[in-house]
Amino acid sequence: MTVDEKTRLEIRNWFREQLNDELADAIMEAMPPVEWAQVATRDEVSRLGQDLRAEMDLQGRELRAEMAELRAEIHLGFAGIRNDFADLKRWTAMSGIGIATSSWALAVAMVTLG
Repeated sequence: MTVDEKTRLEIRNWFREQLNDELADAIMEAMPPVEWAQVATRDEVSRLGQDLRAEMDLQGRELRAEMAELRAEIHLGFAGIRNDFADLKRWTAMSGIGIATSSWALAVAMVTLG
């Protein structure tokens, strides 16, 4: 049976008439404002806490796995960038050597023919 606020007030007034205001208030505070079937027991709250902790633990493990995967992708990406820079460095060095050799050859040819 659901007790509405009007009924709770009538019960409180009856206790006040039978006892006094303080005792009536104390009794009403001890009665939940909902049905007893809706009041959680310590075991239910404990079970919910365990379930919540287990779910949070699982979510934490999944998050750490995703972060590790992202770190691996980032490391792989930076390795690719390092390789690209190394290739560019080699190309620049070889181009410089080619330009220097061509310049020397042109200078020698100009002096010889000149």
